[in-house]
This record gives sequence, C-alpha cells and structure tokens, in this order.
Amino acid sequence: MNRVTASMIDDRPMRNVMRSRPSLYCHYYGLPALLQSTLLARALRRCPVGLRSSFGGFARFCVAFITFVILAGAVEAQETAPEPPKAEGAEASTDAKSGEAQGAPLTILYFRQAGRRDDGGEAFGKGLADAVSAVNGRDGGLNNITVDLKECDIPAGAEAATLLGASGCNGAAAEARLAIVWPREDLEAFAIEAERSGFPLIAVAGRDALSQGEELRWSFAPPLSLSRQALALLEAASSTADKKEPVQRIALFHSADAWGGDMRDALMSASERQGFTLQTYSVRAGEAQDIISTFRDFGVSPPDRIIIWGNGGVADTVLREAVKRDYPVGQLVSGFADAAYETLVDLGARGKGFGVVAMTAPASSPSPETDDDASKGKGEGTPPLRATGELVGALSVEALGAAQELANDRYPARGDVRTALERVNLTPERMKALGLAPLPSALKLSCTDHAGSAEPVFLQWSGGVFAQIPLELPAAAGSSARNGSSALTSQIGDERAEAPSCPTDKVEE
Repeated sequence: MNRVTASMIDDRPMRNVMRSRPSLYCHYYGLPALLQSTLLARALRRCPVGLRSSFGGFARFCVAFITFVILAGAVEAQETAPEPPKAEGAEASTDAKSGEAQGAPLTILYFRQAGRRDDGGEAFGKGLADAVSAVNGRDGGLNNITVDLKECDIPAGAEAATLLGASGCNGAAAEARLAIVWPREDLEAFAIEAERSGFPLIAVAGRDALSQGEELRWSFAPPLSLSRQALALLEAASSTADKKEPVQRIALFHSADAWGGDMRDALMSASERQGFTLQTYSVRAGEAQDIISTFRDFGVSPPDRIIIWGNGGVADTVLREAVKRDYPVGQLVSGFADAAYETLVDLGARGKGFGVVAMTAPASSPSPETDDDASKGKGEGTPPLRATGELVGALSVEALGAAQELANDRYPARGDVRTALERVNLTPERMKALGLAPLPSALKLSCTDHAGSAEPVFLQWSGGVFAQIPLELPAAAGSSARNGSSALTSQIGDERAEAPSCPTDKVEE
C-alpha cells in the first residue's frame, strides 16, 4: 500500500530555490506554492487510510506539478531579473588568464624531419629530453617554471618563416624562447629567418658561418665549429697510425647533403695544409651499394685511414663492410653524429678500435687512466650522439636560466635569451650535478664566437664500452667561416631583427 504522509513532502528544496531569487519572485511565486503544498499535506493526513490510498497517486501528481511550476518560475525570474549595477571604475572579472600568469612552461623547439630514417635526429632528441627532464626533476625547473621541449616535424616543402612563425610547431612557436635544429636540415634558411624575426637558433655543430657572432647575431652552432671538427677528425685518424708508416692517403665517406658537403670542403682544406691526400666518396641516403662498390674498388690498395661523416647509417655500412673485407677496424674514425653504436654493440670485440670524435664522453666511458676492458657489460653507457644531445640541452636550459636573471623576469624575452647564450658558462660540475654526460671542460660562448671552443673527445670502442683517448688539436683557420657568414648576411639584407653589436677593443679618442 502506498502511503503519502506529511513527512514525505519536503519543502526544503523549494525554500532553497527561493532564497537565491529576487524578493518579488518569493512573494508572487513562492508563498502560494508553499501554502498549496502545506494544505495538500494536511488534507491527506486527515483522510481515512483507505481514502488516502485512493488519492495517493493524485497527491503525488499534484506535488510534482507544483514543484515544476515553482522551478519554471525561478528560471523565468532569473532570466528577467536586472543585473546589479557595477561599481564605478570596477573592471569586469574574468577567469581567462595569460599563459604566464597560469605558470606556463618555458618552451624550447626541436626541429627535424621525423620521417627520415637512421639520421641520428631521434637519438639526439632523446639527449635533449634527458637534459630537460634532469632540470625539471632535480630543480623543479627554472625558478619554479618548468621547461618544455617540443619536437617539431618539418613537413616537405615547409618554409623556415612558417616553421618559426606564430603557427609553427602546431602553435608552440608563438611562445617559444629558443629553437634547436638538427644539422641535416636547411640550416641556412633557418638562420636567415632567425636573423630576420629575432628568434634565437641553435644548429648543433652546424655550419661555420653560424659561429660568427659578429655577422649573425641570432644564430649559434655549439659546442664546436665544423672546421674545428675537421681538424679533430684528421688528428684522430693520424694518431692511430703506426709511427713507422705515417698516414698519407685518407678516404672520406660523407652523406650526399649540404652538411656532408660542408665537411668535405673543410676536410679538403685542412688536409691540404697538413699534407694528407684526401679521397672523397659521396653516399646517397639509403644507398649502401655506394659504399660496397667503393670498398670493392679499393682492391689491394686501400686507403691508410677512412673518415666517416654524416648519418643515415653510413658508419654502420662502412663498419660492417670493413669487418667483412678484413680492413682494420682501428683505422676507421667517425664523426659525432654517426657513431654506429648499435652496430658496435652487436659486433662486440670484432668492432674493437673503431674511433669516434665526440662532443662529450658517454657517462660510463673509462678515462685513459682506468681499465678499459669489456668486462663492464655489453653496450653499457649512453651512446655518443645522445650524450651530445644532453650537452646541447643542458646549455640551452642554462641559457634560459641566465636570461631570467638578466631580465629579472621568470619569462624572459627572446632578446634576453640571445644575450644569455653569449654569456652562459656550462661547467663540468653542473653536468655532473644533473647526472648527465661528463663535460671535459667548461663550455662558453661569446659575442664573437657562437660555437664555443669545447675540446672534442676521441673515443675508441674497447669491445664493450668506449674508452677516451687524449686528443690535441692545432689552431683552426677562420677565413672560410667569415666568408660563409658574409654570404648569409647578404641574403638577409636589411630585414634584420635588432640586436646589440659586439663590443670592440678599440678605445674612442
């Protein structure tokens, strides 16, 4: 039997609704509704039990109908009630705040063509992410502002102006403070746009032209210029030679792109000054046959040493072909971007002696004073290319922190970041504190030197890990770098973002 009693009719929701409405609505809608519901409850209570049962359904309908009328009236009253007048001079409040006010991160962009296979860009990007994660995890970011690394794919045919514009990288470029570009991309186009728009740009170990701070104020190429790397490759190749049989003929396998061509030119100039005969071989992307056929053509008169520059798996193919044809692996030297790390791990002791001119040493590589046998485990440590990413990533984050201090603002402008890059000092102690790849010496840039003078590290595969070998470099010539920067400057024209000039040593009278 359904029973409706006064205790089942709760008028508290009605009272709560009316408290939030204007007083006129309470007088004209709320009071009659309360009287009706009260009278109905009392009428039902006085009826006999049988009659209450008969009218139970009707009573529930009446209560529901009255409730609906009250709520409908409340909505109407709310819509028609006039807004209260605003105080004079008061501004309308809003929940929308700027990204900076909400604690938005400091964004670094990393540009590369994600669809290109085996070009080293992914491994380098992991190193960048290592550095950003280390700073966010250890220090909570920079002055309580986290750092965010955005990987940006470069679509086919995309222009640098679009990529660095407000809509670039899915809109992330609008608030980004710094951009890093993988060296196999069109660095000249990025540098020209960076100079025009005032966007700090790092092209890791890029063209020599980008290292000339007096000419290009917004572009940087740390931690080492291309010509300096060429000297390091020649020194590493000659240092492994038997002193009784000095090196005379060196072969160069380089990738068939602008980056490979620039290193070819730098090595030709350096080898001519040092008395080496350099034979160059261009390797097309994905064309292992270019290397295989060249080894076959060597015949019984192979070169004294082989230098490998580029990526896209060039070093992997050269290394495997050398093992196959019994060419001494200890006579192979590769650049930092193509260390063939996975192939060396697979070859183990058969790859012993393979050399790499790296920007920094992997975290577990033994120094010359330590035991460098392979008992530490196969493939232990950070690959050289990823270690380079950690170095460049740490330098970038340190520059953002220095820019905060320079601007006295947790969200520095891009101009402050550019100035901070010329003043940043990345120390070995800082890299160690972050748990990143060890740095042989402090890395500093300057107003005139946008590449830095970091000492490269010569690594040799011991069968299980890389061991460090001392490497001393002669002085580098800078004429080609100045010529290249002048050519880029002429392309930029007068559409150049403002930046302070480098101070001179001359004293005005």
